Amino acid sequence: MLSIKERVMLRCDPNQFEARWTANTTVVITKSLSPSYAVEGQNITLEWTYTLDGSVGSAMFILVNDNRSEEIISKRFRPGVMNFALKNLERFKGEATDTRAELTILAVQRSDEQTYKLHILPTGDGSVSEKVILIVYSKGFGENKTVGKGGRETFSCPVDGVPEPNITWYRGSEVSGTPIFIGEKLEASDTGCYTCVASNSLGMPISITQCLTVEESSATSTTPTRAPEGPSRTVIGVVVGVVVLVVIMAGLVTWWFCKKKKSRKNSKM
Repeated sequence: MLSIKERVMLRCDPNQFEARWTANTTVVITKSLSPSYAVEGQNITLEWTYTLDGSVGSAMFILVNDNRSEEIISKRFRPGVMNFALKNLERFKGEATDTRAELTILAVQRSDEQTYKLHILPTGDGSVSEKVILIVYSKGFGENKTVGKGGRETFSCPVDGVPEPNITWYRGSEVSGTPIFIGEKLEASDTGCYTCVASNSLGMPISITQCLTVEESSATSTTPTRAPEGPSRTVIGVVVGVVVLVVIMAGLVTWWFCKKKKSRKNSKM
C-alpha cells in the first residue's frame, strides 16, 4: 500500500498525468467533408472517426431538417451494427464502434439531400455530435436517336452542376481510350454508342451513354398486282352466268311465242 506522500507524487508525475488525460478525453478526429457530394442512384458512405472516454454507451444517426427539427433514423446501445426502423431498413445501413462510425445511404435519391448528424454518448465523459451536409447531384438520362443514312444527330450531356462541369465524350459505352470530343454537345453520324463524362472540382464524375442508329435508306419497291382469286372470282363468275342464262331464256321464250303465233295464223288460212 502506498503512503500519502507516494500517492501524491504518483498523481503529480507528468507522464502519468498525460496518459490519464488522453484516455479520458472524447474527441472527434475526422469526418466526411461537409458538404459531401453524392450522385443520384449511387451509394455513398459518410464517415466519422473519434476517440472515446470509455466505450460507446449509445449511438444515433439523426436527420437535421431545414427548420432545425431532428429525426432519429437509427439508434443502438453499445458498439455494433446500427438498428434502423423498418421504413429506413432498405435505404440505410450503418455501424458505430469505439473508434469510428459509418452511415451508408443506398441508391441515393434527391430527397436524401439533408444534414446528417452522428451523436454518441460514451460510457465515460464527453460526447460526439458532428454534422455532415449531403448534396445530391441529379443524374440526367440520355436519349437514343435514329437518323437516315447521311444524316446527323446532336447529343447533349444532360448534367448540371456548380461550378459548371467539364464534359468529355468517348466512343462506345465505356470511358476508355482517347476522347473524341470535349464540349456539351456532340454531332454524330455513325451507328454506335457515345458516352459523355461530366465532372467538376467538387462532385463525383457522372457518365451517360446514348446510342445512334443509322437506317439504310431503300428505294420503294412495287409489288406486282395479281388477279383476285377464290371467292371474288367465284362471285364474278356467278353474276356473268346468270346474265347469260337470262338472255338465252328470253330468246327461247320469244322464239317459242313467235312460232306458236305463226302456227295459229296458218291454221286459220
